[in-house]
Amino acid sequence: ISVKEITKSSFEIAQRKKPAAATITVEDNDNGGRINSSSWVKSLLLGRGAYGSVYLAKSKSEKHQTGVRAIKTAEISHASSLMDEGRFLIRLQSPFIVRCYGVEIAREEEDDQCMLYNLILEYCSGKTIADLIEDNHGELLESEVKVFARDVLSGLTYIHDRNIIHCDIKPDNLLLSPTHVRFRSTGYLTKIGDFGLAMEKGSVEYGNGYDRKRGTTSYMASKLMAHGIVDFGSDVWAFGYTVLEIGNSCSHKRGTTRYMAPELMAHGIVDFGSDVWAFGCTMLEMLSGISVWGEYGDLDSDDWVNLIGHSDRMPHVPVWLSKEALDFLSRCLERDVNKRWSTHSLKNHPFVLL
Repeated sequence: ISVKEITKSSFEIAQRKKPAAATITVEDNDNGGRINSSSWVKSLLLGRGAYGSVYLAKSKSEKHQTGVRAIKTAEISHASSLMDEGRFLIRLQSPFIVRCYGVEIAREEEDDQCMLYNLILEYCSGKTIADLIEDNHGELLESEVKVFARDVLSGLTYIHDRNIIHCDIKPDNLLLSPTHVRFRSTGYLTKIGDFGLAMEKGSVEYGNGYDRKRGTTSYMASKLMAHGIVDFGSDVWAFGYTVLEIGNSCSHKRGTTRYMAPELMAHGIVDFGSDVWAFGCTMLEMLSGISVWGEYGDLDSDDWVNLIGHSDRMPHVPVWLSKEALDFLSRCLERDVNKRWSTHSLKNHPFVLL
């Protein structure tokens, strides 16, 4: 998939630094410098979130009749998270990670002035782990959870080995792809998706992949993101965003609150262990059918910080689970991050071994 028909000036604004393995290209054209509408036909709306919408889509080109894809799309002025997601996904090639086929910058067909950033993704028709839990009205069989756990651990190990922290592991972000592999009782392959909050360990400015744009992506003004325009207003926008964050004690923390690790809630520390804790919360929900920390209801941000970050309380774990399952969860849900197991260690735990 290529970013089609972009003029040199547009390219300087929109193009990002990419690793050598990236498949994004820019093609010359003689259409007077216009950017055409998308080369994909969107159909069913699959979902809508804070960072964009996801549609089922097929290619308009007869040369690319490769079946359906999922198109994750957002207006380019609000697509910083989507761009970051694409930057990570384009580097990752694993059966346990949702595949990214490339990106596309195009005009909205119904609004010629609206520019879209489209991420072309593998379509996983089996929904998500969250859907599976809901459809089963509660807990899943331990034998099934073991298979899902092995898949997710394989995906997490793959990204951690490449110095990437997902930062938002939860049932909604674990997609199911139907498979016909023999001896696979679930009938699905589990794939990690939604890398919009992911970060690279050790990076100074998370998500700042622009050549021409100066600043931290999350604080950039819309006209800077869309057109590369820098003026005094850029500082005012960033200042306003900073004030907004000061009023939100959880704003600097990445992820979904109830899946956040204690060290993340208490001190804002993000590391591979944060993903392991969130993975443990996800496994607990699969095994119990109960939302993690669900007994506390809806809390405000300060109460979440006190509960997860500063108390000695633990998520409720049903005692009727098998000894192997209980021990596995205890290795994931360890408050001391230095004692929490890594994904490499968890892959060798008896609970997930064949």
